[in-house]
Amino acid sequence: MIQLLFFFSGFASLLCEMLWFKQLQLILGSSTQAMSVVVACFFTGLALGSFLGGRLADRARNHLLLYGCLEIAVGLFSFGVISFLSRWESWVPSATPFLSPFLLGAVILVFPTCLMGATLPLLCRYLAKSKDRLAEKVASLYAINTLGGAFGALLGGYLFIDLLGVIHTGYLTSAVYLSVGLLAILLQTTSSSRIGNDSVDEFEDVARQASENKKTSPLMNEATFGAVLALSGFLAIAYEVLWFRLLGFFSYRSVYSLSAILCAYLLGLVIGSLFCKRYLAPHKGKLLHFLALSQVFVAAGVLCSFLTLLQFREVIETTSALLSTWGVPERISLFTRENLSTLLISALVMLPATIALGVAIPLASEIACSSIQRGGRTLGKLYALNTLGGVLGSLLTAFFFLPSLGSTRSFQLFICLNLLLSAFLFQIDRSNNSARGSSLPRTLAQLVLAIFTLIIPGDSLKEALTSFPDAHAVDFREERDATFVVLEYDTPRTGRFQQLLVNKTSYANNRMEGRRYMAPLAHLPVLLHSNPKSALCIAMGTGTTIGSLTLHPELQRIVGVDISKHVFEIAPLFSPLNQDFHLNPKVEKIVEDGRHFLLMNQEKFDVMTFEPPPPTEAGVVNLYSKEFYHLAKQRLNKDGILIQWVPFHVGNEAVARSLIRTMYEEFPHVSLWMPNNIEGLVVGSETAARVDLSRWRERMGEGGLKRAMSEYGFASPEELLATFIAEDKDLWQYVKNDPVITDDRPVIEQFQTMDNSPFKFERLAPSVQPAKSILGTGQVDLQALETAEKAEREIRRYESSMYEIGVDARSRLPHLKEALKLAPNNKYFQYFAAEFPPEDLQ
Repeated sequence: MIQLLFFFSGFASLLCEMLWFKQLQLILGSSTQAMSVVVACFFTGLALGSFLGGRLADRARNHLLLYGCLEIAVGLFSFGVISFLSRWESWVPSATPFLSPFLLGAVILVFPTCLMGATLPLLCRYLAKSKDRLAEKVASLYAINTLGGAFGALLGGYLFIDLLGVIHTGYLTSAVYLSVGLLAILLQTTSSSRIGNDSVDEFEDVARQASENKKTSPLMNEATFGAVLALSGFLAIAYEVLWFRLLGFFSYRSVYSLSAILCAYLLGLVIGSLFCKRYLAPHKGKLLHFLALSQVFVAAGVLCSFLTLLQFREVIETTSALLSTWGVPERISLFTRENLSTLLISALVMLPATIALGVAIPLASEIACSSIQRGGRTLGKLYALNTLGGVLGSLLTAFFFLPSLGSTRSFQLFICLNLLLSAFLFQIDRSNNSARGSSLPRTLAQLVLAIFTLIIPGDSLKEALTSFPDAHAVDFREERDATFVVLEYDTPRTGRFQQLLVNKTSYANNRMEGRRYMAPLAHLPVLLHSNPKSALCIAMGTGTTIGSLTLHPELQRIVGVDISKHVFEIAPLFSPLNQDFHLNPKVEKIVEDGRHFLLMNQEKFDVMTFEPPPPTEAGVVNLYSKEFYHLAKQRLNKDGILIQWVPFHVGNEAVARSLIRTMYEEFPHVSLWMPNNIEGLVVGSETAARVDLSRWRERMGEGGLKRAMSEYGFASPEELLATFIAEDKDLWQYVKNDPVITDDRPVIEQFQTMDNSPFKFERLAPSVQPAKSILGTGQVDLQALETAEKAEREIRRYESSMYEIGVDARSRLPHLKEALKLAPNNKYFQYFAAEFPPEDLQ
């Protein structure tokens, strides 16, 4: 029964960690620095709790009762934290000067996590009576608690947030904690086996006797053993950081794939703990030997995992073939197949090493407690040092080792540290037991592992991640925020263009199709505004959008905000298509999470334009929610205009509809524009969009702007206006039945439960309005406008058929030929025409 309670405690703890981090991102932003500080506060609290809980365990008479009270306290604090963070709008404005990640993380997280950390030493002390085996008990508790965490990771990402929302999932975790605490107290009151002072003394007598009967080495003291456990924790979390970074190259970085990766990591620890309990812990005289051997297996497992990661393309193909062999149908939803693949690959990469990591804690517990009299204190210090080592592993790997050494050299360094740690432990074991036998075989094994590790070329990962057909890498950098790759292509049809990959996901490219929608993200709001003076651009990508803003002379100030400084550093690689914005004195470059920037700054703008990463990627929903739009609206001047990218090709059509539907929650007037068939631009404003074509013609006639817009098919204002689709009531009919995205219900992150139908323009067609419906005052050439609309419809039909499987390119030709007939000088149309021989276009 105790094990079952601790299972649910681990389940609730992992859920709390996920939910608290998710809520704190809304306030502190999603930057690596802010989240790393929050993680450090969380695990420092756990470490402090382990330390204090161990001391408390040695003094307490009634461990199970105390454990139950702690779980109830955690449940109450969990309820309070979830409730407090969910009402951030009521207290953040007044607390803005104090919103440092460290202060907020310390105030909110340290106390409840301290209570969490105290529970394991208490339960271990309760179960480890005089005749019990400590390693077996610790292994059992550690395994069952970690298994609960694995289920929490999986069900939190896949089910609960989608079903209940963030807040009510938080309330569920509080209820679980309260139930665990109450059941523990009930068990204590009905149990006849309680530990009193006599049994405590008996436990200590057994520990003392074990210590006296064992020959100890001068090297084996509490400080040294604490350093060993701290290093072990450091390496375990350092590997986790590296694995999470690189496993992102195997799948789309959705909440589902991250949950699957975390689940696989935790399951490895569970298997290792259970293996220890069953096969290793009973051999009391060999525990230190097994601990040293486990570090060799960790090193070997990590080396194999890294070599597997280097072959990630082959692994993906093999996994796909395995799924087919196992009967997983090819036509299963992309989501289901990809996440099965992610779970399988994560297990393949991490299980060998994490199983060995799971062995270490139970073995170390008994070794330490058999050498030191105070069992509870020893356990508490053990877990505290191991956890603090993990904190350092997380921070130093993200902030120092990855940027300075890269993944390859970091893996090599950490594997060698594991081998040195194993050698040190073997030396202690040998001095304790000289009859252990020859050390030559294991020394040779360690030497072979070190050689194989060190001969891996330092640029091997770069070569693996930048090998793409028809492209060559012009930049590769592993930074604390992500791994950045810039690829360059040059083909007769597309010409020369670049693509930005962040953790393998394509964030932007300046190919013609990309510029066709990214540039209007700047031009449309500026042209729709009567007198724009300032503009804010969040998320840089290749810089095409912010560069297009610099072409409008009326803008006196342009602020570019991106979460990573490296996006600004690599801007020259996308020159001149980004208009060299990084050199323009009007542009202020700010490294900050976009939402956090709006939250912390009171400055207002006339125009806001956003092109965040794909909306279904984990964490990006924070830039698409109702609360985000409410915050953005507060930073708009009167008559200000906001424009947002809406990808119709990412996820499914239902995702795009929810993005548009959400903007209606904050803006009375919403319009949709589509420069191509798969990218939408949604405009929100307090007043209806009305176009003065005469004014547009005057403003678009300026030299630099005219040349740039002509390059992607907007040589005239009519051609730009022809991309208008619908607004207000007509557009509402298209999205009215779709869910609103909120911070509490981030529905697009849980896109598995949405309609997975791909976008079909035919479903949008009934809402389409003629472009003349948004014309205002000024002279209008209706015939030119109608011609531009007809040409746009034809090229949209051509593009639509491009994305249909099995459609021959020549069958699309009639639409392209008609578009060219209507607008022969349109360079966007000519771009597609370059695919065919001239005689086919006659």
